[in-house]
Amino acid sequence: MLKQEDKRSSRWYQSWLKLIAMPYSSAIWLWASFALVAALITLIMTMSFSSIPSRIKVGQQATYDIRADRNYTIVDDTATRRMKEAAADQSLLVYSFNQSASSEEVEKIRKAFNQARETGSASSRDLFEETVGIGLTDKQWAGLQKGRFSRSLEDTIVSVVQGIMHHPIVSDKATLLAEKEKGVVVVDRHHDDQDKQWQWDAQAISVVWSLDDAKKQVMSIRSLGKDEWLPSLVAQLIHTNMFVNLELTRGNQVLARESVPNVVLSIQSGDVIIHAGEKFEPRHELIIQGIRKQLEQKSISTIFLGYFILVSLILWVSYFFGSRFIPKFHMGPRDIRFVAVMLIVALFVVRISLFLTATVAASPYLNIPSGAYVYAIPVAIGAMLIRLVLNAEVALIFSIVVSIFCGFFVLHDPEYTAYCLLSNIAATSFIANVDKRSNVMRAGLKIALVNVVIVGGLLLAQSYHNPAMKVQGVDALWYLAAALTGGIMNSVLVLFAAPFVETIFGYTTDMRLLELANLNHPLLRELIIRAPGTYHHSHLVGILSESASERIGGNPLLARVGAYYHDIGKMRKPQYYIENSKDNANWHEKISPHMAALIISSHIKDGVEMAQQYGLPQQIIDMIPQHHGTKKVSFFYELAKKSNDPELQTLSEDDFRYPGPKPQTKEAGILLLADGVEAAVRALKEKTPTRIQQMVESIINKSFVESQLDECDLTLRDLTDIADAFTHILSGIYHQRIEYPKQATEVAEKDKVL
Repeated sequence: MLKQEDKRSSRWYQSWLKLIAMPYSSAIWLWASFALVAALITLIMTMSFSSIPSRIKVGQQATYDIRADRNYTIVDDTATRRMKEAAADQSLLVYSFNQSASSEEVEKIRKAFNQARETGSASSRDLFEETVGIGLTDKQWAGLQKGRFSRSLEDTIVSVVQGIMHHPIVSDKATLLAEKEKGVVVVDRHHDDQDKQWQWDAQAISVVWSLDDAKKQVMSIRSLGKDEWLPSLVAQLIHTNMFVNLELTRGNQVLARESVPNVVLSIQSGDVIIHAGEKFEPRHELIIQGIRKQLEQKSISTIFLGYFILVSLILWVSYFFGSRFIPKFHMGPRDIRFVAVMLIVALFVVRISLFLTATVAASPYLNIPSGAYVYAIPVAIGAMLIRLVLNAEVALIFSIVVSIFCGFFVLHDPEYTAYCLLSNIAATSFIANVDKRSNVMRAGLKIALVNVVIVGGLLLAQSYHNPAMKVQGVDALWYLAAALTGGIMNSVLVLFAAPFVETIFGYTTDMRLLELANLNHPLLRELIIRAPGTYHHSHLVGILSESASERIGGNPLLARVGAYYHDIGKMRKPQYYIENSKDNANWHEKISPHMAALIISSHIKDGVEMAQQYGLPQQIIDMIPQHHGTKKVSFFYELAKKSNDPELQTLSEDDFRYPGPKPQTKEAGILLLADGVEAAVRALKEKTPTRIQQMVESIINKSFVESQLDECDLTLRDLTDIADAFTHILSGIYHQRIEYPKQATEVAEKDKVL
């Protein structure tokens, strides 16, 4: 059993080893790295910097400052409920008014009289009562019979009923009078739509009768005669024609409640909810409970997944577009890692800065607008560092991506996104080709001025589109001062971070190259003492490399510095190199061609060791073995072929080649060509412009045919431009002077003396 577990553990261990040992260029590693970067950025976007207590007690003392980690909108349920009920109470009571009630009643009266006249019998009493809808007393029925249900009696009753019921009549006028100040809404009973609604004020309400008032009016009408039975009969026929419409009233109350917006408390990111030492009040309890409620309602995993998808799309689309449609957007594995780290660091700096500035803005001792602090954040530091070590195309794509994410941080604000984008692009422009640390600060001042202009434009645009948010006077000056500070802080942080970038990622900035170009560097001082010929050769190669690199759009400073140090390994055995030999002594005569070739090629290994010992940048170290590529040491190879006996020993051409690798960059390729051209032209006896041009073209063609330039980005057009640059420089160095007769005599006399 133990053996099986050991085998299983061994298989798992081997699987992990295989996974770890996979090359970084494999698809699995690339996608895993991409997912990790996207996850880290998502984490920065969703992370919280404050702790909200789960429970508090009113009157209890806060032990620490509680701040909002993001923007919250908290609904005050109690205040909202109170305002909704107040709105419902203020809604108008709705009455339905049956304007056709008098006509309906008249129709019933006439029908009853017609039926009574037709039957004329006592049994018609029940039918009469049923038709008019009231019960009659014996006196009332007797009175009707006595009048023989005449039309004059009918018309008298109809006239009174019609006149009385023309007025609005309610059963309870006290309820109506209670709404006198607000008024009421009256609707036609048969038309409840908006077109048939009227709002009655106090004056209209005053003409409404109660049912008792209407009946009293009947009793006072003289046209009904002195008999009591007729006025009492008419009074019974009068009924209400206006009543409270409960359905519409409740509907209005519902609408009134719904029209009242929620009472909300707007909490901004970084706002202090309560200071340490203060006692919790009901307001604090409301805010903290509201925050906890929102946090509980939100699914952290869902939010993280949503942002992760968004971040992944932004990264992938940006990289895909740059690599596919921008010619100079080339990034190796190291460049991708560097850009990813810069993106994460830049966003983390912005996220932390936003929290810190919000904390400072909450201070009661500073009278600075809270919206000004975000412009003091150094948002362009990542783009500046990328432009220092890579190219403008990569820095531009980086600027776009980081600006989008910064816009998400600050309230999803498109104006802040525009500010970040313009500031980043300006920064990448001003930091280009900076070779002095003082120039970095100068670039920071330029960025600061651009930031001030951007913020000024945003303030003017904001005052036009939203006058309520207009910033002016001293507050506007604070905004501009913050923008100025942010631009200068970019340069300060770049100066601080540049050495770490060079050390960690192996990049070399122009500032570092300029330091290495100083001829007082210990390695160069030692080279001029121990190998003066090599020093002179390196200096000329540097001039050639710088001119050619400038011609084809490379990095002239890198090419020149690489040339200065490419042959430092010759200091170990300087006498074995012709440019350092004294009295034309040939140290190779006493050794075999194999040993001579080994000594000659050893300056590559020695040079790398010395460069590492002195802490030269990796870019310079890489140019030392690449400046010879895998060329053959032809002189000693041919010499070995002449002295070699094929029957005794097989001669291998690989033993007479430099270890390589071939040049990997434009600058290294130029160095390889300049090194060969300078040595070949120096060996020419007749250094005319034509002979120099022929030799330059011959050396370049030979390197091209031998495939030494296959792994760098030099094109045929570049090779033509390089040849022109070499020819121009060398023709100037070795130009022939015209000797005048007097000068020739002086030279001859001088040769005699010396």
